[in-house]
Parts: sequence; structure tokens; C-alpha cells
Amino acid sequence: MTSAILRLSFLGALWAPSALAADGIGLAMEVSDAVTLMVDGEAKPVEALMKLREGDALNVPAGGLVEVMYFEGGKVERWSGPAAVILGVTGGAADGVAPIVSGGASMGTALAGLDSLAQRARESSGGHTMVRGGPLEDAELGAEEQAEVDDAREEYDTMRAESPPTDVMPELYLAGILVSYELDKQAATVLEDAATRCPTCAAPKALLKLMKGE
Repeated sequence: MTSAILRLSFLGALWAPSALAADGIGLAMEVSDAVTLMVDGEAKPVEALMKLREGDALNVPAGGLVEVMYFEGGKVERWSGPAAVILGVTGGAADGVAPIVSGGASMGTALAGLDSLAQRARESSGGHTMVRGGPLEDAELGAEEQAEVDDAREEYDTMRAESPPTDVMPELYLAGILVSYELDKQAATVLEDAATRCPTCAAPKALLKLMKGE
């Protein structure tokens, strides 16, 4: 197991601004069916875990919503329609409409773990298992790594206490941290809880499918 310091250094390099500019600015998390993204002049549906890029134009119709999690800074924006949103590196903009903003630096760290799952999905083909074919397992952690996970669970408890029951952002945060420490079984349990809390939320279900190779 790579030490916590080496892994965090690697994540810091991976999510440096220069790398993000080339690879995307964030992920779409919760999204209604009617939200679209203009690609080569054609409107394409936005899906949960889709990677978004600087300058992307999202159309959120009346009654629609999309939640964007940004790699840089870990900010989360929740846009409700009607809105025409242009995405930047650290946030979006729309005439006459403002998003609900949450998240922070700790969410950015968790997002690296969530995106690693989505990245492996993009690189897979033919329905091959995303993470591994057998049962999900948890890596054995050293004392320092376990202490960091314990700190993340305390942060989760705070987020959970301050969030509405059906808001699954705390669970997405914790699952992302657990995945980054290769605690896949624990992460799946957290995502299952999220799916139970919010049966209509797409992100927990999509992440569970990726982890189980469905």
C-alpha cells in the first residue's frame, strides 16, 4: 500500500490546474433527464458522472436541475432551470440565475476518488468489469492512513448533521475518500445508503454500478 503522504502528493499533481485544464473542470452529479450539453452544434443529454470542460454550455429547462462538482477547490453548484449555464474552471455563470453553492477543499479530495471510478469506466470497453470481477474488498491500512480515514468520517458526520435527510452529498464525499484509500467495500456500503436516502438520485446508483462492474 502506498503511504498516505505519497498518495496525497500524487493526487495533488494529478489535480493540478494544468492537468485539469486539459482533462476537464468537473463532473455532473445529480442531473434531470432534460438537461443537455451542446456538442458540435447538437444538444446531447447530460448524464451522471459525465466529465465537463471549460466553456461547456448547459441548457437546464424549467423544472430541470444539474449539480456540478468542480475539481479545483471542490465547489459544488446546483443549478435549477430555466438556465443557460456556461462553465468555467471554478464555477458556472448564467444570466439572471444563481446556483446553490456548497462543497469545499475536502470535497475536491473526495472528487478525485469518484472521478477515478468514472475514468476507469471511460477507458473500459465491451462491458468489462470496472474495478474488479470478484467481491469488493477493503485494503489493509496503516495507522496513519486509518487516522486520516477516521478524520474523514468525522467530517462526514458533521456534513450529515447539517444536511437534509435526502441530500446525498455527504455520502458522495465519504465514498470518494474511501475509494481513494482502496476501501471499496466500505465505499459501496455508503453509496447503498445514499441510494436508499434518495431513490431518485442518479449519482450513487451510477457509482455502485461502476464499482460492481454492472
